[in-house]
Amino acid sequence: EAYDCRKKIFREMEVAETAVNIGGLMFQMLVRRDIFKIEGDLQNILNIADEAIDIYKRHLIPGAEGREMNYYKAIQLKGSLLYMMELSGYTSGTVTEGLKLMMNAWKWNVDHPQNNYRDTFVAISGRILKKERWI
Repeated sequence: EAYDCRKKIFREMEVAETAVNIGGLMFQMLVRRDIFKIEGDLQNILNIADEAIDIYKRHLIPGAEGREMNYYKAIQLKGSLLYMMELSGYTSGTVTEGLKLMMNAWKWNVDHPQNNYRDTFVAISGRILKKERWI
């Protein structure tokens, strides 16, 4: 409900940042297997991640590192959610799709070493991609 209210009040970019934060929380819940309350909300969480990607894509300015970073952190979010959802037994066939999205975000991160989200790219995509031997 709070997210829906925020969508009515705030600008799109702020809504997208909130969507990434909500998705990040859900990712952590999946990692910790603390999923007792989100089982029925997984599709909604993917929809929120897609909404963040769509908003950031509309506002993407190639070469504007901050705008690009926002887009790729939303891509990483969706990839990591897809990956963890399958590992947690909620979906099937999403690990490879998730890894591809995280690889896309990882490549951008490697090409932009000064981005201020680097630690999170390394902690999420980097860790998972190394574990799966994609990097």
